[in-house]
Amino acid sequence: EKISKVVSMKPKVMIPVINGKFGNMDPLEAALLTRDVQAKIVIPCHFWTFAEHNGDPQSFIEACRREAPQVKVILMKQGKCYIESSTVDKNKQPKGDN
Repeated sequence: EKISKVVSMKPKVMIPVINGKFGNMDPLEAALLTRDVQAKIVIPCHFWTFAEHNGDPQSFIEACRREAPQVKVILMKQGKCYIESSTVDKNKQPKGDN
């Protein structure tokens, strides 16, 4: 039921969990959801966070290539941010380092 709500929202950017632990999606399940949602950008998360968390970003990338080839996969470093430029009001951008 929760998944169908996400699919119906059709988010442009999606941040799925890929560790496959504790009831979370694994890389393939996350790629299938990415396909169903038709996201344009996907940022995988919750991999390598703790020793007991698995999740392989490369497996997720490969699954996305097969299941959702239209998506742009972005891997983030801890502490970094991503701003989707099409969602930013150019008149309200903060000044300084962007």
